[in-house]
Amino acid sequence: MSGPPHIDVALATHIQEALIELEDEGKPFFGKRKITHFLQGKSNSTNLELELYKLSYWGTLPFISVRNLQSLIQGMIDDNLIEELSSPRIGKPVLRAVREHTASRNWIKKTFSLEDQIILSLDNSDIMLFKRLRTSRSDLAFTEKPKWPLYKVHITRLVSDKILMEIAKMRPKNESELTEIIGPGLMRDEYSTFLKIINEFNSESFKV
Repeated sequence: MSGPPHIDVALATHIQEALIELEDEGKPFFGKRKITHFLQGKSNSTNLELELYKLSYWGTLPFISVRNLQSLIQGMIDDNLIEELSSPRIGKPVLRAVREHTASRNWIKKTFSLEDQIILSLDNSDIMLFKRLRTSRSDLAFTEKPKWPLYKVHITRLVSDKILMEIAKMRPKNESELTEIIGPGLMRDEYSTFLKIINEFNSESFKV
């Protein structure tokens, strides 16, 4: 029976594609720690100097802890989805995706709690939409409000990553459906921009 990929397959495929993008864009091979920072969207010196933030997979898995991400990557190494290469340049192993192998096992379920597995039940397309929604939330957080010219909304006062993930998965079509996900008490007029992003994303996906 066909259907959306299981979370372990979706995440493993996503990480493989991130490594492939880094390689295809001519970036140096990185070790487990720097790959984790890339996927989490950390603004460190490496990501800034190499302009990794311009790549499509940068910052797409911020909702997974460093520990869990590194466990995922190690599981992929054990399953031959990622290979370790020796690097005299840094004196540590660096990682490269094994392009001819694809994820098909359920080992990732061991990494997450049951609640995390429910939260992370996103496919690759959902994750990319989540990244766009997260960027939009950052824009909202640092937009000056006309009523309070010197006041900027702090990002923690806006919708959480967990809610953004649910929006990315459910893809509401109107303000009523969006309010149902966010909650009437938390809904803001500014969040209507999420609907625009979803519509644009769906249109792009349909064309592909």
